[in-house]
Formats: sequence, structure tokens, C-alpha cells
Amino acid sequence: MNCEDINIKFLDYLDNNLNSIEKEQVENHLAKCSLCAIQLEQFKKLNKLLIKAKEVQSSQAFNNDFAEMLESEKSKMSKQYFRLNSIKSSLKIAASILIFIAGSVFGIFMQNYNLSTTKISHLESQLSSLKQQVAFEILSENKSASEKLTAINIVSEQNNLDMDIANALYNTIISDENSSVRIEAAITLQQFSNDNDIKMMLINALEHQDDPVVQIKLIQILSSFKENNAKNALKLFFEQEELLPVVKEYGQRML
Repeated sequence: MNCEDINIKFLDYLDNNLNSIEKEQVENHLAKCSLCAIQLEQFKKLNKLLIKAKEVQSSQAFNNDFAEMLESEKSKMSKQYFRLNSIKSSLKIAASILIFIAGSVFGIFMQNYNLSTTKISHLESQLSSLKQQVAFEILSENKSASEKLTAINIVSEQNNLDMDIANALYNTIISDENSSVRIEAAITLQQFSNDNDIKMMLINALEHQDDPVVQIKLIQILSSFKENNAKNALKLFFEQEELLPVVKEYGQRML
């Protein structure tokens, strides 16, 4: 079995719904594949949250509200994450995890409001970390442009950014072969540019670009920074003889 075959069986494996042969196949694969083993651990964590949510005894009115919210969330995710005709393994995993998250969050919030704000914040932080871990794995592997764009979109919805995923976004900006992926990674990283380390990543990324469209997007981003090192990086960049005149002219107008 390949990774995709194993991923499809994760939920049945956790629920003990596999026969002995299938269970052995999954466990043999997990013993050899560290990435699938990590993904299974994520499913286990999310499954625990889901079980906890299901244990809550809520009123029929709450159940109706929950159903409405969950359907709304599924519809939103359907438009956002399933617009591709062919979805590979990691994208299926990301989408499944998001569905679990939707159910878990809404279930927890319906505990007759007994959860404190601190506990809710802690739960939200855990869910954010799990989402970012999924995105990190997709960006760190040799995945398709569509899968990477989905991962970047997951990150863009977070309130805080782990440095591991920040570095993954930076590496995407400077090395990904797809210009659209590089641009979206830069835009997402800009959301967190209040952090000086992240700001420096964006500044350093400019010199690695050869696509004029990506160059212009990073020039726009750096021009919004007030720091001198951003302005100095732009001035140095515009001194390159091989730079297209249209890019140089645009950048000089932005300074």
C-alpha cells in the first residue's frame, strides 16, 4: 500500500473497523513511513477532541445550531479546499482535519458555556498548531502547486505563526518553482511582519527572485516597511544591471 491508501484508512484504523489483514498492512506501513506516523498522531489528537465534544449533553436547540454551523463550515471549506478535480493525499488529510476541527470546536463551545475563556483560548491555540503542522508538512514536501496553495491558505487564517512554518514559507518564497505559490507565500508572511524576524525574511527574499511579477509583489511589500534596512535592500536591488527596466522604474516610484 502507498501513503494515499494508508491515509484513507486512518479513521477506520482509529475506530478499530479494519480487519486483521488491513490493520497489519497499516501498521507495517506506519513502521516504515515517518510522515504517515506523524499524520496518524494528528488524527488521534483530533479524535480525542471530537470524542470530548460528543460527550457533552446539549439541548435540541444547541444541536440544531450546531448542525447549521457545521454545514456552513463544510460548505465554506468545500468552496475553499475542494475546488480541484484531483486531490492528493496531503490535501485530503488537511481537509479531513479541518472538518474534525469544525466539529470539535463547535462541540466544545456548546458545553453550556461552562468552559472558561482561558480554556477556550488554549483549545484554539492547540487547533491552530495542528493546522500549521499540517501546512508545514505539505510545504516541506515535494507537493503540487495546488496543495501548497491550500496549505498557505490554512496558514493565512491563523492569528499567530510558528517560526517553523514561517521558515517553510520563506523557503517557499525563495525556491518554489511556481510564481503564484511564491507570491501567496509572501502575502501570507506579510500578515505576520510585525515580527522583526519575519520582516527580515521578506527583505532577504527579494534578492532571490528572478520572476518580475514576484519581484514587484515583494517590492510592494518592502515599500510598506518603514525600516531603513528595507529601503537599503530595495536600493541595492535596483542597482542590478539585469533587472528589467519596468521593474526598476516601478520600484523607484515606490521608494
